[in-house]
Amino acid sequence: MASDTVVDCTRRLVKRVALSNTTSGDEAVENRLLHFSLRVLGSRLGAGANEVDEFALCQSIGKRAAGIYGSRQSLRFSELHGRLQKKPVLRKRIEVLRVLNSLFASKQ
Repeated sequence: MASDTVVDCTRRLVKRVALSNTTSGDEAVENRLLHFSLRVLGSRLGAGANEVDEFALCQSIGKRAAGIYGSRQSLRFSELHGRLQKKPVLRKRIEVLRVLNSLFASKQ
């Protein structure tokens, strides 16, 4: 099982979940479901959700910064975030924003 590939694991999952109620072992149906499952696994579903999350996180951080440090620091954070968006120097920007948001949440 340690040397199983993604295809092997997905094939077993398709057999257990999707084909468990059918008694016919139609190989064409199994192959279609396997192909569809692999396409879903390889896709970037929800990739655009990070942008929505990033905007919401920035709004939350800005409000919390304004509440703790005043509106001047909130404006400064917005400026710095804008600069970070323009220059892709930070790969995991959304994760950094989540950490900042949790730090501000613990401060309140």
